[in-house]
Amino acid sequence: MNPDTASTLVLPRPLVNKILAHAQQHEHQRACGVISRDRHDRLHFHPLTSTPTIAADAPCFAQNSSGFNAMQATLNRKQQNLLACVFSLTDRQLALSADNGLFPQDQCYYIITSMNTKGVIEMQGHYRDGAQLKKIDLTLEQG
Repeated sequence: MNPDTASTLVLPRPLVNKILAHAQQHEHQRACGVISRDRHDRLHFHPLTSTPTIAADAPCFAQNSSGFNAMQATLNRKQQNLLACVFSLTDRQLALSADNGLFPQDQCYYIITSMNTKGVIEMQGHYRDGAQLKKIDLTLEQG
């Protein structure tokens, strides 16, 4: 699936449940993770647990950072490809732009959860297209 052409990302319910549970477990700090796709087209969520010091406006996935490179190496060993970066916002609504530094990767989706919704977790999907941030629909897989 190429972020340049897809306007909808279909996610299995168990994967979405893992993403939401990870966000809820870290409601007072940034929760980050990645979604990968294996060679059998199955999706996997990999929560990143060592992110408590990430500033609210800092990217979880800065390209060529040691954390990003380590995550890519792990996915390569597992024969998986990066599909999406996942992170939560704890103290503000989902008002995002491509130039705020939160979206350094052009070749993946971003799934953002917001805990600032009074009991309901909001999820949005995006991808970066150069200087623009484009929203995509997130759909739960049927079945």
